[in-house]
Amino acid sequence: MARQMPYYHLYDSFVNQQVEKGFKREKYKDYQKYSIGFLTRGCVRHCPFCVNKLENHILPYSKLQCFLDEERDDNGKLIRPYIYLWDDNFLASDPSIWRPLLEQLIETKRPFQFRQGLDERMLAESPYGEEMAEMLSRSRYHGDFIFAFDNWKDHELIEKSLKIWKRYNPKKGTKFYLFCGYKQAEHSQDKFYKDIWELFQRIKILMSYGCVGYVMRHEDYHKAPIPNFYIQIARWCNQQAFYKKMSFWEYCYRNQTYWEQHSGFEVLDEIKSFDAFQKDLSAGFYAHPNKNGKVRKICRTLQTALDVLEMFPNHYDELIQMYNYKMEDLIDPILWQNRI
Repeated sequence: MARQMPYYHLYDSFVNQQVEKGFKREKYKDYQKYSIGFLTRGCVRHCPFCVNKLENHILPYSKLQCFLDEERDDNGKLIRPYIYLWDDNFLASDPSIWRPLLEQLIETKRPFQFRQGLDERMLAESPYGEEMAEMLSRSRYHGDFIFAFDNWKDHELIEKSLKIWKRYNPKKGTKFYLFCGYKQAEHSQDKFYKDIWELFQRIKILMSYGCVGYVMRHEDYHKAPIPNFYIQIARWCNQQAFYKKMSFWEYCYRNQTYWEQHSGFEVLDEIKSFDAFQKDLSAGFYAHPNKNGKVRKICRTLQTALDVLEMFPNHYDELIQMYNYKMEDLIDPILWQNRI
């Protein structure tokens, strides 16, 4: 199976059916524009939430030419110009494995992407970390480079790796998966606060290095004391237009004014500071009916942020500080421009 060329036309009829129903063909680009496969399999990290937690080795799986589609259309253009790789932990393999394979990918001159992300910790842990960053810097990568920052305990290692990465790739889009919500329980408020605190601290580090986050929620988030908080922080963080321009608080309040604008209320300020909101709340601004007798209620996004503040009065000031983390305030190129 590892050496058999995939039958890439398997989904053609399905895609055509969906297009006939009115869906845009671009929605199904994964079925049409990508050669897809594994170059390696396995991992050595033993993350408890991962399907590879029992794996101890990373081994070669298939050769690139085994799944690289060379088919062209009538005009001579490649039908599948991009490459998707589903390797579990490519960079943690032996240099005799990752180095020639990465060189092969570069030599194809095709845009490629490791869809499950790369292990950024290897840039700091491996004696070949600088070489990895340099080789990736001259590759035709498809979209943002994707890494993972799953555990707060790795923050020092992640920062060390980021300094290496950003020196070689100062302007290339870089995204980190942010795992959260694991082993949450309805009555475990301390565990809930620890998890959201660690999530915000990881986001702060990424913002400082000009990187974006992508929140990945374990299904256990449903058991958290306020599960909707994970939904709201994911909606903010995972949409770069919000993440790069707004703090979490600004995102929450912009949801409020969006609701007000579409409910017939006059909105003077689309975004208010938390202090300004608190003053208006105390003055009854959100209890007075408008000329049509409709009350300006608090939308669910904003209410969820307020519910978390109410749940943790002892962490109130710290939460407000985290709510106001903003990329344009935190980004600091000195962190990677000075070689340490």
